Amino acid sequence: MPDGSVIQLRTRTRSFDPLDQSRTSDVRARLLRDGQVLREEMREQRIRWYLPEELRLMLERAGFQDVQMTGDDTDEPPSSKSEVVVFEARA
Repeated sequence: MPDGSVIQLRTRTRSFDPLDQSRTSDVRARLLRDGQVLREEMREQRIRWYLPEELRLMLERAGFQDVQMTGDDTDEPPSSKSEVVVFEARA
């Protein structure tokens, strides 16, 4: 940080379920200055991931039409190398 403080993040995976496509972790964030802890927060983080095709189907089931997927902010379809998948649809 500009004032010399440091933000330290540590995570510990508590559970991982590949069938449910989810992970639960404990996250600890510390604000340090000159080696001293100024502030500390602990949170539980739950992450669920979906494949692009699953999201497309969910959007269609929710009533969206003409769902289009593109990769990496281009007009091209996503590929296995895409870092970002963008969804566009009509309500």
